[in-house]
Amino acid sequence: GGVVALAAIIVAVLLLSSNSSGGAFVPTGLTGETQAQAVAQIKAAGLVPNVVQQTSSSVAKGLVITTNPGDGASIAKGGTVTVEVSAGAATILLPSVANEQLGAAETQLRALGFNNFNPVTDQQSTLPKGEVDHMSPTPNMKYASDQQITLYVSGGGIQIPNVIGLPVNSAIQTLQS
Repeated sequence: GGVVALAAIIVAVLLLSSNSSGGAFVPTGLTGETQAQAVAQIKAAGLVPNVVQQTSSSVAKGLVITTNPGDGASIAKGGTVTVEVSAGAATILLPSVANEQLGAAETQLRALGFNNFNPVTDQQSTLPKGEVDHMSPTPNMKYASDQQITLYVSGGGIQIPNVIGLPVNSAIQTLQS
């Protein structure tokens, strides 16, 4: 039993010593680090960084999204580690959805990748109730997918009171109020 245990220890020592001379480990905790920090750690581990820019709406621009091989992986010393770094959120051309019903406008914008809507009733609009009168930010420009888009939706216009039969001055006052 003692001989088997001694042989196992010798084999383990030989494997560890051969791995330490020709292998390296991808540093852990690179996700969320800046590109410069990640590159420095990878180089310090005896590995070669290969930086690839990737759009991301969830990871801030300039921070590491992931590595390949992943954290703690053992690879040959001098091996390449691909580092995916966020280029920020992709931008999308915002079309005008004026004169469309609110539901149809939101569906069209979702299909393009937008997801942050703020519908606001516009009582001054003369469009039929429920139609988008105008929007903010300015359409026909590129924005991040999480950009808030305010859609000003017609409330159906202003209800005009009946002034028939009122004296002129009273009718004017009623209409102005």
